[in-house]
Amino acid sequence: MRFVKVGMNCLRSITISMQSNFFTSPFLSAAGLRAILLALFIICSPAAFGQNYAGLWHFNFEKERILVGVHYHKFVETDKELKKKHFRLHDVEVMQSGGVLRYYAVWHSGRDSSMVRMHSWNKFLEVFNGSNMVLIDIETYLEGQERKFLGVWRQRNLSQRLVAPCDQQRFLREWERLEKEGYRLIDIETFVERGVRKYVGVFHAGTQESRLWLDDVDWKSFITIRKGLQEQGFRLIDFEVYYNAKKQKRFIGVWMSGSYETEMWVDLNWSKFKGKWDTIGVDNMRLVDLEVY
Repeated sequence: MRFVKVGMNCLRSITISMQSNFFTSPFLSAAGLRAILLALFIICSPAAFGQNYAGLWHFNFEKERILVGVHYHKFVETDKELKKKHFRLHDVEVMQSGGVLRYYAVWHSGRDSSMVRMHSWNKFLEVFNGSNMVLIDIETYLEGQERKFLGVWRQRNLSQRLVAPCDQQRFLREWERLEKEGYRLIDIETFVERGVRKYVGVFHAGTQESRLWLDDVDWKSFITIRKGLQEQGFRLIDFEVYYNAKKQKRFIGVWMSGSYETEMWVDLNWSKFKGKWDTIGVDNMRLVDLEVY
């Protein structure tokens, strides 16, 4: 297994979702919140029930909203509605369900500008290079036979870099180069193209130490790694779940130095994931990364 050391700045983003209505962040009594969640659960998109969910929570006092398993127009409509209520998109997942693209998203409270864009790689790169906003989350998916990239931008005063899709060895070389130049990995995505596993990464200017685990490890190994790094003062900020060529579930992760509380759950159906979101949120834990598979 490969263990690589790298510097790291904070700021993280990626995914979750739900149907026509959205959940409110839990600032009610536990009983009151559970009643609301149950009511909303009834109108949850049917697409939410056929997937597995994994989530990473950080201690945070921000309010949040989540949406799961909706079509594109509902996703865009919800984003516009939530902007008016001072919520900003934080993380997005996109996946095929029944031959239709479904969107899963997390919003956190905020008043800065934000935008979301979806393009092929070359057009995506043009948006990245031409924007005065900072990319905080990147997602990739297939639309038909074409690979698309979705990005979430927020108004930040940060320098940034984006590593184009490449194989593992090239990605590690780019990572090491950017580390020396003062940039830290904050979000990573992986996918397979023509039989080769590729990686794309978002880097922000920063000085904090970080760790990256990029090798093919199962859940048991991953939690051992996470526990060891937590004892050393590192906190998981981003992770990815994927299946290797043997159809085995695998995990990669990015850590940064920190002492705040985190919590992580994987392989939950929607009902169990919703229950975790309910109970964890009562303790001021906010969802920062969602995986749907």
